[in-house]
Amino acid sequence: MGNICGRQDGQPDTTSLSIGRNYRELANQYSGLGVKRTAAWEADITRLELAQERERFWASRMEGSRSVWLLLRQAVEADHLSAAMILQTGHVAVQNASMALCLDNRGTRYELPPFVLTDPMQFSEDKETMSRKAGNNKPEPVKAIEVKLRNMTTQKDKVVSVRNDQTVGEVKAMLPEKGAGCRLFFGGKEMKDGEQLLEYRIRSGMVVQMLEGK
Repeated sequence: MGNICGRQDGQPDTTSLSIGRNYRELANQYSGLGVKRTAAWEADITRLELAQERERFWASRMEGSRSVWLLLRQAVEADHLSAAMILQTGHVAVQNASMALCLDNRGTRYELPPFVLTDPMQFSEDKETMSRKAGNNKPEPVKAIEVKLRNMTTQKDKVVSVRNDQTVGEVKAMLPEKGAGCRLFFGGKEMKDGEQLLEYRIRSGMVVQMLEGK
């Protein structure tokens, strides 16, 4: 994958990306809202593969400030309105109204590729589903899974064992944070209490972001 990191030399990182298979950015097309708006992209990649590539991206950031990278990750994994507030509070500025390029208060550049900010136009498993004949579509199987709930403040994980047919609200009720009105996010979007985990195609080992209520 591309080695995109904090820079102070004023030169953009031009290392080509190898995210998924057949990665390409779509000309004059955009995804995401607000500060998370970036070039739309497509690739042959599954949700699990994308989650793994994003983990590798965050783990490989070597230049710049570690605290700024953590703040950027928190912003990326929040909704676009919360992301803007997180950046403002952390004194991180965006260029061209997008988190694709950010500057900290020392002028260090932090570049975020499209695959970190937004999902592809379509995931591989969704393409496979649409290609099946209507009479042969198989529903997502119900099964037990283990999900990593990552606290967006502390970046610590809590592994929970659930069924993928449980609702988001039922998962929240299992947590000690339930009384504080916690919020769950997956793929940069807030999850709705009445929807089942399988509707988000969450599989064992995937990370769901958790924002504790105040």
